[in-house]
Amino acid sequence: MTHHASHTRLQEGAALSPQQQLAFSEALRMCRFCLESALVGHLDELNDQELLDAFDPPIDALEEIDDLPAALIDLNPEKHALEVVIARVVEHYVLRGFDASVFEAVQNTYGHAAISAFFETSREAQPDSLGSELTDVTIYQHRKAWSRLMAQRTALVGHAKARLYEYLDLWCVALLWPADQHEVQAMPKVQPPAREETAANTSSLHARFIGDFAALAIVRRFEPDAPVIRSIVAAQPMHLPGFSTLGLWLQRRAAAHVVRHRGVDFLDCLLEVSDEFRRLGYEDRAVRNELFHYGVVTALLTEEGWLQLDKIHREYDQTKGRLPANGVSAVATQDVIDSRLGRTVQRRPGNLLF
Repeated sequence: MTHHASHTRLQEGAALSPQQQLAFSEALRMCRFCLESALVGHLDELNDQELLDAFDPPIDALEEIDDLPAALIDLNPEKHALEVVIARVVEHYVLRGFDASVFEAVQNTYGHAAISAFFETSREAQPDSLGSELTDVTIYQHRKAWSRLMAQRTALVGHAKARLYEYLDLWCVALLWPADQHEVQAMPKVQPPAREETAANTSSLHARFIGDFAALAIVRRFEPDAPVIRSIVAAQPMHLPGFSTLGLWLQRRAAAHVVRHRGVDFLDCLLEVSDEFRRLGYEDRAVRNELFHYGVVTALLTEEGWLQLDKIHREYDQTKGRLPANGVSAVATQDVIDSRLGRTVQRRPGNLLF
């Protein structure tokens, strides 16, 4: 079932028998791109709550809202997976500094027992000291405890980079940038994930995710041009039934960082990465247009940069015939570019988002 077919079937779900609804629900879990397409397209107009709720954990606007303290005011524990909320808290602490009121708001919403149980489960799944420290509730409550963790900068960054490479090794089909900036690599290194998609492995991924998310935030802050961040963007997480959408979120965070750090050059590189995956026989795992579109939407470019991207995108669409086939059309992406250049944007056929 394609993701577009799933979207149509969802609207017909009320007419299905309970058995059919269960079968459809399982099929829908394969359709992660529908959800991400809606998310990256227009956060303020997300209204397909039934589709959002069909995923576990749900992807929602909490992942993208910049003002986390404001978002926590109306936090609904029935709609927001706790690992997503804690990951946002950790990111906030790393990038914006200690703020006990943020964690207190989460604890008041979910309760001490739920937070303690989450940290206990997460602690057992952590592969390193960084992850273990992040499951200690005291670092979110006491400034000195958090400051001690962040003061170990050299070790902290080393552990964070090692953890991100381990994430890629375990969970992703990855195209790895050379760790040495000056290394000449004739062929990109492409590797399959070491772990298969099973219920136990998915649980492990969820339990350790706050450490993986924190690792990305740490590297973004202290070593913003680290090749491992680009490798995260150019990876394709496992995508069998039951696929966790957490990996897509990690990629979007990495993509927004690199695009803002490297600008048009990296967006151009993403198109080359997509071509390389296809050349190596990974067409179904090529860099998805949702991610490229997200990079365009979140880009902060000068007018010269937008003109350069306009040229690159039009040429690619014309010469290659298509971007990776999925939920965000090249027309939608071009419309974003046009709007940044002050052109009149019309709703055209094939524009799935705007």
